[in-house]
Amino acid sequence: METFFYLSENKLYSSSRAIVCGLNELEAGVTANIGTKISWGYINYLLKSFYNPELNIGQTLFKRAVEDGLLAGDLFFGLVNALLQSNPPGFVYFKISAQTEYDEKYQK
Repeated sequence: METFFYLSENKLYSSSRAIVCGLNELEAGVTANIGTKISWGYINYLLKSFYNPELNIGQTLFKRAVEDGLLAGDLFFGLVNALLQSNPPGFVYFKISAQTEYDEKYQK
């Protein structure tokens, strides 16, 4: 996280985007040493503790940032979930390997 803040503050790689490969690894890294498991539900809870757009309560200073964070997260996790679902729903993780390069789901 320090690296991302450093790059952002110094306007380095401003035309690039960060890509996370492996949600389990991301979750484990973010959760390390804080005593609680990070999840999208927990992130929603934290964002809504500053401002809750459903009830229109909280610190309006954070309204835009909270709404943007909720929308971006919902879109990201919704698309990931939709992409990785199979019929019938089963294993929801997608392992990236040399062979998956040609897989239709990976290319999407």
